[in-house]
Amino acid sequence: MLALISAIPVLRPWEYFNEFAGGSAYAYHHFNGEGIDSGQRVKELADYYHKELEPKGIVPYVDYWFFYNDEELLRRAVRTQQLQWNEAPSTDASEVVSGTLLINANLLTPDPWFDYTALRSSKPAERFGNLLVYRGQYPLPNQRAGRLTVRALLAIYSERPDLAKAEQLLREAVVLAPQVYFANLELGNLLAQRGDRNQAIKAYESAKAYAPVGEPIAALLAHQIERVSREDPKSVPPVRDPWLE
Repeated sequence: MLALISAIPVLRPWEYFNEFAGGSAYAYHHFNGEGIDSGQRVKELADYYHKELEPKGIVPYVDYWFFYNDEELLRRAVRTQQLQWNEAPSTDASEVVSGTLLINANLLTPDPWFDYTALRSSKPAERFGNLLVYRGQYPLPNQRAGRLTVRALLAIYSERPDLAKAEQLLREAVVLAPQVYFANLELGNLLAQRGDRNQAIKAYESAKAYAPVGEPIAALLAHQIERVSREDPKSVPPVRDPWLE
C-alpha cells in the first residue's frame, strides 16, 4: 500500500520503481528489461535534440531503444554520432565519447559485454524519466568494440567480402574489449579459413573464456577448438554465432 501511495505523484507510473530498490531516482542501476522502457521517451528525445542540441550544432551520442535504426533517425531528423560514424567509419577513431550522450537508463545495469561503467559511476546532467542525459568525456571501449565487430561482419558477409578489412577490425575490437567474445569468435573463423591453426585456436579459446556460461555457444566453441586442433583448419566449417540469428 505504501508503494502504491508513493507512486501516485509519479507522472509516468511505468517508470516507477519500488522505494526498497532505490525508487525512481536510483533503481535503474539494478533493473534491465524491455518491459521497463519501450521507447516512451522518444518524443522527449527528439524534442530535446531539436530545441536544445541542434541549434548549437551539437550531435549527440544516442543509445536509446530503436535509435540504431537509420530510417527512424531520418524520419525524426535526429543526427547522432553513430550515424556519422556509419557514414564515415574513419571518424570513429577513439573509444572516448565526448559531448552530449542520451542513454536509456536500462543500459546502465551491469552487462558482461557492453557495460557502461563510466556512465554508471557518473551523475546525469538531465533526465527525462528513463532517458538520461550526460555531458563530458567518457571512455566506452566495449561500445566501440561492438561497432567495429558489426563493421567486420558487414565486410565478411557482403556481396564482395573484404576479409583483410574484417580481420583488421576484429583485431582492434578484441584488444579494446576481449569480453566481447563474438569478435574473437569471428576472428577465429577467419584465421581457420586461412589455415592459421595456432592463431585460430587462440582466438576461439579467448571467445570461449568470455562466452556466457551454460549457453550453447560455449559447447560449440569447445567442439570447434577440438576439430581445428586435429583437422585441416580450412576444412572445418566456421562456428555460427547464435548472436547473429
